[in-house]
Amino acid sequence: MPSVTEPANGGPPAWQPVRPRRRLFPLIVSWLATGVALMVAAGLLPGMHIDDFGGALLIAVIVAALNAVIPPVLAALRLPATLVLGFLLVLIADAAILLVAADVTDGVLRVDNFGWALLASLVVAAVSVVLAVIPGSCSSRSTASRCRCCAERCVTAMPRTWLAGWRAVSTA
Repeated sequence: MPSVTEPANGGPPAWQPVRPRRRLFPLIVSWLATGVALMVAAGLLPGMHIDDFGGALLIAVIVAALNAVIPPVLAALRLPATLVLGFLLVLIADAAILLVAADVTDGVLRVDNFGWALLASLVVAAVSVVLAVIPGSCSSRSTASRCRCCAERCVTAMPRTWLAGWRAVSTA
């Protein structure tokens, strides 16, 4: 098996790193456009003041420098935050659903307040995850493809086209 650094056909590698080109003219045009946009914003908005165009250019340079640093940091932080926020929103929705179910069922389910409903939704989610991996608990096509222990039993109810693809993947 060839290594990562040497190509499969024995020739020179197709990609070579190149030094990034610094284009000064587009950078200056961008700073000037941002300076003009800042002056327009200062002219339209009574709560924003810029003394002169030189000050607007200085602010444009500061904004450009911060835009070069902050968005990559935010992009690196976005995925974990999105996952956590999504999980919390689902838990909050589940808690609200439990409260609605308690109101609708007239005493079959009793939940004292939203905090207990939120804790109950967390417990239900954790127990559901544990039960989803126990053999014999799968009930859907997507779970059956991940759960080899019960997949053979669940496959009989699936369409033939999906079954052929599943067998090709499962025997690989």
